[in-house]
Amino acid sequence: GLYNRRYFFDVGEKLFQNARRNNLTLTTAMFDIDHFKKVNDQFGHHAGDRVIKSVADILTRGFRASDVICRFGGEEFAVILRETPITGAFTVSENLRKSIERLKLKHVKSGELIENVTVSIGVANFRRGESEEEFIARCDEALYRAKSHGRNRTVIAD
Repeated sequence: GLYNRRYFFDVGEKLFQNARRNNLTLTTAMFDIDHFKKVNDQFGHHAGDRVIKSVADILTRGFRASDVICRFGGEEFAVILRETPITGAFTVSENLRKSIERLKLKHVKSGELIENVTVSIGVANFRRGESEEEFIARCDEALYRAKSHGRNRTVIAD
């Protein structure tokens, strides 16, 4: 039920132009499910789909209706937050990370607990004079740093 990557770029371009033109605050958060391949390998793709849907549900409940939530890739989500300072985006992302960490999902057939569902998150604020590509790259780099520093954390872009 989420928008896709194409929608993210289509709507994002309009929001970036509006933010640039009107000097508005725009923030993006990128979420990536940690060790997702392991979930699919251990429990199967049906369980992986349940994990993706559960994370999507938490994101949908946790962000505002005005925020644009998209499935960015296989196990990756991107959110555009309008008029949200970086500290606000960090706080909401960190709260959602903790909610995801508390997920208790069971494998449908075996009843085995699908443990350790966590996400790594990168957040970035749009800077004046920055291209959309530079903005997304900075957010992606923050996500990469979250993963390389142990996963299950939120990192603010430089």
